[in-house]
Amino acid sequence: MKYRKKVFINDATVDFLKTTTREMAETFSFDVLEIECDKDRFHMHFKSSPLINIPQSVNAVKTITLEEIQRRFPNVKKEL
Repeated sequence: MKYRKKVFINDATVDFLKTTTREMAETFSFDVLEIECDKDRFHMHFKSSPLINIPQSVNAVKTITLEEIQRRFPNVKKEL
């Protein structure tokens, strides 16, 4: 796909993504079962209560992790 950029090529970025996502899981009340990264995307399997608004939680994770990664890894921001 044209719009995907290879931003997860650095182990530090991948580790930061996984750590941040697991920390956010506590805030949004869901359990991360698995996170795997390709060079241009990541896949997350999680378990949550039926009362949790799943799209809202996923969008929050995406937004917050993007902002944090761009702040800590300026080379990623340049790539995007």
